[in-house]
Amino acid sequence: ASYTLAAEALARLTVPIYYVGGNHDDPALMRAYLDAPVHPSGEAGAPLDYTFDIGDEHFLVLDAHSYAVPDPLGRLSEVQLEFARREAQTDGPPLTVLLHYPLFHMASPWLDANMIVDNGEALHEALLPARGRLRGVFYGHLHRSCQIARNGIAYVCAPSTFSQYAWRPWDEMPQVDHDYPPAYNVVQYFPQQVVVHQYAFPAQWEGRG
Repeated sequence: ASYTLAAEALARLTVPIYYVGGNHDDPALMRAYLDAPVHPSGEAGAPLDYTFDIGDEHFLVLDAHSYAVPDPLGRLSEVQLEFARREAQTDGPPLTVLLHYPLFHMASPWLDANMIVDNGEALHEALLPARGRLRGVFYGHLHRSCQIARNGIAYVCAPSTFSQYAWRPWDEMPQVDHDYPPAYNVVQYFPQQVVVHQYAFPAQWEGRG
């Protein structure tokens, strides 16, 4: 029912849509109801891993949801890491990586223990050869905007369109931040740089308790 509702809402858009699987998603249902890309293996339930191109820009999408770790942690298989290594060679077109989960510790004990890709360091290492052409790594999952610069790679977390977390380093558990409304990022590509602007939904947020 959720994917049917999503398909109806997204059908109103007049631009191409590229899906990234999250920890609450089912790749088979995304393929059945949202026309998400078929995996090269042909398996409907295989991870939502694929590439696409827009103009001269190349995009790599990885699905880190794994039953090998407790939700909401993520993990990438060796097959997925090898896929990333092949895509992240030194030479090639400008590259952007998209996934749902952050790769690194977030300076928040609960998030660090529960929300990251538990072998995210391996993906970071796989991406290093491409850092000269890497536009950025974009992700979500944290319900909070966050940016990390590491070894010349920009990692950018989008805010949540549902609700935001307050997760200060001294908080044992993140809490819903009622002062921070649902929001989203607009990412603009230019020849020499990528610009990220954040926008909120103040009208929808008003009146929430």
